[in-house]
Amino acid sequence: MNRIVAENFDPRFDARFQPGFEQKAETHAPRPPAPVAGARDRAAHDEAAHGTMAPEDLAPEEAEPAEVGPDPNPFERTLWVFAAVLIVGGVAVAFWANGLNYSQSAIDGGWTWPRILQSSGWALSGPMVTVGLATGVGLLFRRAMSWSPPE
Repeated sequence: MNRIVAENFDPRFDARFQPGFEQKAETHAPRPPAPVAGARDRAAHDEAAHGTMAPEDLAPEEAEPAEVGPDPNPFERTLWVFAAVLIVGGVAVAFWANGLNYSQSAIDGGWTWPRILQSSGWALSGPMVTVGLATGVGLLFRRAMSWSPPE
């Protein structure tokens, strides 16, 4: 029948997949195993698992599942919007603060409200863009970690 080298044999796995397996031609047909309680269900499950059953023979709970992606997370969508607003807002504030430089004179009266807003814009525009980009990269990383390839 089949012969396998004993020192490399791992009983957890089928002998056909062991190193040193040699297939010999069988002269007689193998006998089917004796039926055991629940063997019919197990055989049906094995046929379904190995694809030897027709799809219409499958039970409704064993039918092919519909393509379902991960559950949509409303907080994830909110974070995507937050990241986009921070990036676009930070760039817009930087342009506005820089443009305000050319519309006012530095010697026209000291600290006025536009000057305070301009300084705040300069101080906050960089961190806004940085936090927006970090949020976007983090969301992409989270999406990549939860992704599973189609079967």
